[in-house]
Amino acid sequence: MIPLSLGEIATAVGGTVEGDDAVTVTAPAVLDSRQAEPGGLFVAFAGEHADGHDYAVQAGRAGAVAVLGSRPTALPTVVVEDATAALQALAAHVVTRLRDRLTVVGVTGSRGKTSTKDLLAAVLSSSAPTIATIGSLNNELGMPLTMLRSTDATRFLVLEMGVRRIGDISKLTGLVAPDIGVVLNVGQAHLSHLGSREAIAQAKAELVQGLAPGGTAVLNADDPRVAAMRSLTDHPALTFGQTQHADVRVLDVVLDRLARPSFTLRTAAARAPVTLPLVGTHQALNASAAAAAGLAAGVSLEVAAAALPTASLSKWRLELRDLAGGATLLDDSFNADPDSTRAALDTLAAIEGKRRIAVLGEMLELGDDSAAQHHAIGSTPPSGPTSCSRSAPGRSPTAPASQRWHWPTTPRPSSGCAPGSPPAMSYSSRPPAGRASTRSPPRSRPGPTRGDGAACARVHRSPDTGRSLALRVTANGHTRFQHPEPVSAPPKAPARSSANSGTRPDDPEQYGDTARRQEAFVVLMGQIACRSARVEPCLAGCNAAQEHREGNHGRMTSAEAAVIALQDQTTLWSMGEVRASEVVVAACDALVAGLDAPGLRILAACTRAEADYDVPDLLPEALNELGLTFNPVVGRAGKEAAARALARHLLNGRLTPREFARRIHQRHGHDLPLTERLAELDDEYDLLEHGDRTADEIDTEVRAEARRLAARPTVPAEPTDRHS
Repeated sequence: MIPLSLGEIATAVGGTVEGDDAVTVTAPAVLDSRQAEPGGLFVAFAGEHADGHDYAVQAGRAGAVAVLGSRPTALPTVVVEDATAALQALAAHVVTRLRDRLTVVGVTGSRGKTSTKDLLAAVLSSSAPTIATIGSLNNELGMPLTMLRSTDATRFLVLEMGVRRIGDISKLTGLVAPDIGVVLNVGQAHLSHLGSREAIAQAKAELVQGLAPGGTAVLNADDPRVAAMRSLTDHPALTFGQTQHADVRVLDVVLDRLARPSFTLRTAAARAPVTLPLVGTHQALNASAAAAAGLAAGVSLEVAAAALPTASLSKWRLELRDLAGGATLLDDSFNADPDSTRAALDTLAAIEGKRRIAVLGEMLELGDDSAAQHHAIGSTPPSGPTSCSRSAPGRSPTAPASQRWHWPTTPRPSSGCAPGSPPAMSYSSRPPAGRASTRSPPRSRPGPTRGDGAACARVHRSPDTGRSLALRVTANGHTRFQHPEPVSAPPKAPARSSANSGTRPDDPEQYGDTARRQEAFVVLMGQIACRSARVEPCLAGCNAAQEHREGNHGRMTSAEAAVIALQDQTTLWSMGEVRASEVVVAACDALVAGLDAPGLRILAACTRAEADYDVPDLLPEALNELGLTFNPVVGRAGKEAAARALARHLLNGRLTPREFARRIHQRHGHDLPLTERLAELDDEYDLLEHGDRTADEIDTEVRAEARRLAARPTVPAEPTDRHS
């Protein structure tokens, strides 16, 4: 962000300054107090469940020097009536000051926006300093935050633009009119909001209609609805795609064994080979869009082609990783629509390997067509573009029946599913065998948020029939995590197949529809596979304590670490340090680590939107089944458990020594014998200027105290003092 005094900010946004108006903001604005940077601006909103103004002090500790909000705070504050409008006005003001030397690129589309934005950022940054949207912050709050990251050195600003209703993109282009507008496609995302593909096209076309004078539209020649947008603007247009008349054309797509594409980009004047480290044939089209936008910005095709392989995608977009046991995981869990889900499954089919797992985001906001779209995904075999040089089993609609995808053909509506879940999904709403459900009927809840749930497709071949099996689970229903049981079984069916072994009846066709439904085992939730990497940081922190206690012997297993993490997150949640959704994540990690209990499965099945409602009810029984204790923080045992949990957070890098000592001091003062020394050390931090110790020396002692606390992995029945 360019340096601005609070007085200048107040003038730009129409607010007043409470405090020192000479304070200067030099770092980006943030909405999360934990993400504040030294010299930054914390934007506070008063929400339904939390008031950001209450976190101003925490933002100050992280480095923020001021607040933009609707009431005064402990930090110097620019007070406004509407924080959203003020944030947007400030962003527009900053970009206007930089506009003469800044090229702004807008990117929109029903799918592929974030991946294309990441590819384009790599292309443009190879030529000049570039700022691009982080992740998918593409709405009326996220885009201003990106704009405010611009500095005097920035030459390219890449803005991802999302849409939920007609007029959204017009509002965004009203903040800054792009010099280049990229429209990728018109798909089926947000059908529930916009009603039809035509309305979606109208909403996306607002980008080309809102270009700055002298701007350029970059359009997908393969999508008729996008290509037609050329007639909606007087600005010149560049096209990309596989069709012969595309200005930037994709040719000769070849996939390697991990489905990473190599291809050629061709224009009228040049051609350049490209090999991407990303997975999926569709990434070639995204790359051509980035190259076309680069040409519009003055970056040659050769330079763009050399830069594309250096791009790294945002999280949860077709991430490929190897799992224990030789399995390959494809993580595309951020979001999904029917087209992106097909692309992900095509990619999964193209990857070579004995066991492949896809973690897919839920297809939400499909409106009345939701059930049909979900059913179509399950009944259509994966297929790839004819330009691919290699075909994987099941990719083509003409593949033999033994090589096609198989999903349940008879929908089984679930009365326990969250509102809006498509009845075509064939998962079970029953609790695990021998256990009555503890869930109450669904109640009105906020809609799902990013990362809430995921669909998990696991593909392998039966050793008996060679048939390709697909196993699926959603994470949006109520009791949709269950042992690998068939949804139903005929009386004479062979013993049930196992999701772990991949076996099934020798002759599935003789059982007709029921046998095909047996392929719909409810297996690991998408959340679990998606978040499995979180076990390792937890294990690192727990092993640090273990080594302190036992030297280098007896390192903890991931299961032991997951148990500790679950109890830690439970304790931290009870004291308000973490959200209920973090407890659900810890439950998922416990399942990944090999723990299993009916209550744990139900707890892990909560979505982020459900967590605040359901965790209080589900947690006690889940802990009891695992032999764990829940100690409220009002008691001494609970306070000691909280101290140990915070200690492990320090050891695995989630807190600094000073933050750890301060939190302990604030929570317990000098009254808890177990943490009395930490309170004293926090006082020593405050006296650094006058004392004879350095910050590094205090940090070292704080870490030693943390290892001492974390060396007791479980909460004792009776409280202890720090000398025990």
